[in-house]
Amino acid sequence: MTIVTRTGDKGTTGLVGGKRVSKTGLRIAAVGDVDELNALLGVVRCEVLPKNVEVALETIQHRLVTRGADIASPAGTKAHTERI
Repeated sequence: MTIVTRTGDKGTTGLVGGKRVSKTGLRIAAVGDVDELNALLGVVRCEVLPKNVEVALETIQHRLVTRGADIASPAGTKAHTERI
C-alpha cells in the first residue's frame, strides 16, 4: 500500500492549525509518548477489571486524548477537543 500526502517528506509534520514542525522535535515526541500510554491503557482495559478501575482508566484515556491535542496545538491555537 502506498500513502501519498502530496506534501513530500521534508522531515516535518503538521500541527493542529497547519503549522509545520520537525518530526524529531520534543513536541512530536511528547505526542507520541501520550499516544503510546493511551494505547497501553487500552490493552489493560481489555482485561476484566474492577468497575472503579475501569472507570478511572476510561477517564484517564479521555484526558490523555485532550492533552495530546493540546500538545499538538501551536501556542494560541485552541485544540478542537472538549475539556474533560
